Amino acid sequence: MVALPIGADGDLAPRAHSALAAADLIAAEHTGPAMQMMVRYGVATPVTGQLPAGAAAGSDPIREALSAGRTVALIADCGAPCIADPGAQLIAWAHQHGIEVSPLPGPSAVIAALMVSGFRGAPFYFAGFPPRTSAGREAFLRSLQSLHCTLVLFETTRFLRSTLSALADTLGADRAALLASDLTGPRERLARASLGALSTDWRSAPRAPHTLVVSPNDGN
Repeated sequence: MVALPIGADGDLAPRAHSALAAADLIAAEHTGPAMQMMVRYGVATPVTGQLPAGAAAGSDPIREALSAGRTVALIADCGAPCIADPGAQLIAWAHQHGIEVSPLPGPSAVIAALMVSGFRGAPFYFAGFPPRTSAGREAFLRSLQSLHCTLVLFETTRFLRSTLSALADTLGADRAALLASDLTGPRERLARASLGALSTDWRSAPRAPHTLVVSPNDGN
């Protein structure tokens, strides 16, 4: 499992680069962005995408390679794999079949946003992406109301406004938060304000991946 940069290409660790180059196969969340990144890094290892859960093992080149004893480097589109992507399914399969797994840690939007937020870092709760259905979102927001720790969420630009508004309505418009957009990238923007203010000022955020850190109930 190889962590990739979340914005700046220069954040790829030397050990991660070596692992990608030495692998027999790279298993990617999405093949297009992965192949473009490998070109930038000068890595010639073949790239293949992950099949949906439940696909026949015999039709999956990743599982075939692992079963044959070859080395597969698992990556997400950016950051650490198996956090907000389907990679954990493959790792669980590898454990079940006695295949050795090893993490190569590196950039993480969750940790980077926590570091710069100024809010208490432990304990924190990583909620990932909010559900898109109304019923799922309602249950999701109710679950966050009962937590008394720092919250970390991911969001896309398309749903940023609705998520910020819903969080302000549910957790309180005065609750402090940090909106971190395009972390380490050329359009990086950090906005620290109340959820209410962020839900009003969301248009100033760049069209890029967003990480939202919400302060604990005590504001620290």
